[in-house]
Amino acid sequence: MTRLILALLLLAAPAAAQPVLPDRPIRMIMTGAAGGGTDAPSRLVAGLMQELLGRVVVVEPMPSGGGVVAVTTVARARPDGMTILSATSAIMTLPYIEPETPYRARRDLIGLSQMNAGGNILMVNPAMVPARSVTEFVAWAKQQPDETPVGNYGHGSSAHLFAALFGQQAGLRFTHVPIRNGLLTNLLGGHVCCVFIDTSSASSQLRTGNLRILATSGPGRLAALPEVPSFTELGYRNFNPLIWQGFFAPIGTPPEIVELLGKAIHDGLHQPAAAQRVRDWGFEPVGSLPAQFNARLAEEDRIWGEVAAATGIRAAR
Repeated sequence: MTRLILALLLLAAPAAAQPVLPDRPIRMIMTGAAGGGTDAPSRLVAGLMQELLGRVVVVEPMPSGGGVVAVTTVARARPDGMTILSATSAIMTLPYIEPETPYRARRDLIGLSQMNAGGNILMVNPAMVPARSVTEFVAWAKQQPDETPVGNYGHGSSAHLFAALFGQQAGLRFTHVPIRNGLLTNLLGGHVCCVFIDTSSASSQLRTGNLRILATSGPGRLAALPEVPSFTELGYRNFNPLIWQGFFAPIGTPPEIVELLGKAIHDGLHQPAAAQRVRDWGFEPVGSLPAQFNARLAEEDRIWGEVAAATGIRAAR
């Protein structure tokens, strides 16, 4: 009789309340420019969230200040789940290089989901650099009378840190050449002899033979480039982080809202059609849940701190 009464009470108890978002559009603030590399992925996720959550999601590009305006706008927004951020892994590295960066990603934001992952690759112009391996490249660079000009996406990018880290560990003298647009064009034109570039941006040249890939970041080889060794397997330290695009909410957003938004992104990106679109853009789909993404952010924060210390690139704190 006691068990029967308990069962009846459980049946009569109301189900745990599901979080309800306010009935207005969700703002997705994007660090990149309209039409840039993060635009189409952001709009893909916005569409998936709209379908799964029943709320209009409006993408708003805010590229000013290298994405700083976008990050700070979201960090200062009301933490109710109605303003989220679409950003790349650069938001983790910039504060270690630029002392005046007004945010710290893990202090001011909470991760919702990591969308994708790709490598930063070391690519050379064969007309300028005869090397076919990292070992040959190091030997060649050490024989040059001047510093080797290496191109990347600019001061504070993960490519900048990887270039500095590689030069420090290999004993090379690099001239850092920041090129925010047209990195491949400058490499093909001979303005720089090598670049650190993401696999997505380099996808048009990966199989042409016009340029040569020597190594990639990440803990192991990339599925898209199985023949290319990683810096990690070649013995270089702290090259584990990959580049990615992810989604964030302001710190202080209720955990149940974080889970609701993160699960919508996770579920959407695990749909086969959505995952294939991510692959078509040169990345591997991830679609992590909030706990997984925030653990990844904590690990990367630790690694980038070590890299900044090792290379002498460190922001005042």
